Amino acid sequence: MGTSLDIRLKRANKIYHEGEIVSGVVVITSKDTVHHQGISLTMEGSVNLQLSAKSVGVFEAFYNSVKYTLKCDIRRSLLAKDLTKSCEFIVHSLPQKGKLSPSPVDFTIAPETLQNIKEIAGSHVLHQNWSLNCCLLNICKILPSH
Repeated sequence: MGTSLDIRLKRANKIYHEGEIVSGVVVITSKDTVHHQGISLTMEGSVNLQLSAKSVGVFEAFYNSVKYTLKCDIRRSLLAKDLTKSCEFIVHSLPQKGKLSPSPVDFTIAPETLQNIKEIAGSHVLHQNWSLNCCLLNICKILPSH
């Protein structure tokens, strides 16, 4: 048996609510001593946005949860293979009770503002100007823009 790596969250269903503590352990299992050059634990969150079919030209986002990915990496010597393990969990948002104060934000989508656009052969991206009504947003509400 070689060396194995696992991320174990205390909550089996991996679903949390805003304000709750996400806890768990990173488990390294090996019969021999594990030599390494560093262990890192990173977390990345993402929200899937959907365009509204009922409001052409208006960007509305509908979401009430954020998906997070925990990733543990163990760097090892050249003779031993690096170990990587990922674990996903979801955090559901609570409804906001207070009003968010609007603060408009203007931005532009153009080829020079996008990453990796040069890698897509034959892509034609229009220069588009956008304006969000505010930059502080309630995750459970529609995301208004023009």
